[in-house]
Amino acid sequence: MKKKLLVLSLIVICIAILAAGTLAYFTGGVTAHNVITTGGVSVELIETTDGNRPFPAQGVSGVMPGDSVTKKVVVKNLGPSQAWVRLKLDVEVRNAEGELMVLEDFPFTLTGADPDKWLASGDAPYVYYSQPLDLGESTVPFMDAVEFKDSMGNEFQGSTLSLKITVQAVQTANNGTAVTEALGWPEV
Repeated sequence: MKKKLLVLSLIVICIAILAAGTLAYFTGGVTAHNVITTGGVSVELIETTDGNRPFPAQGVSGVMPGDSVTKKVVVKNLGPSQAWVRLKLDVEVRNAEGELMVLEDFPFTLTGADPDKWLASGDAPYVYYSQPLDLGESTVPFMDAVEFKDSMGNEFQGSTLSLKITVQAVQTANNGTAVTEALGWPEV
């Protein structure tokens, strides 16, 4: 009986070894590593005065009626993608006591904007640059001076004019064929 049990055990082991050998598969594998990086938009607002020097951070003082203050404003595309650009101009005039002056007619004008390049829109208060800006390219000036009217009266003595310029940009890729068709402008 022991002999039969031993033979039977050997047969079972042989069948198990044969079955395991027939279940073997050839396998192989490979891993691909793909990196996809998104583009981006970055712009700089450049404000200069006479001699292409930076506009003074503290501003300009001692302005009189009829004076002109050089203030050249351009936008430069820092990249990496081509961009549409728009500007928002907020103007505030405060009297000598620091109180906000509500004016129907401002005592100054901004000069130098090319109306073929800088487009006013129904989307006020924005002004749009009509051409896409390539990497490293700058706009033509939005303005080149602030001219104070000769008719500026005594109520403006000691007053302060603040021009706050905000620039925004969005990519041109897959975003319309004109700046007025572009989507995705940042909320103000």
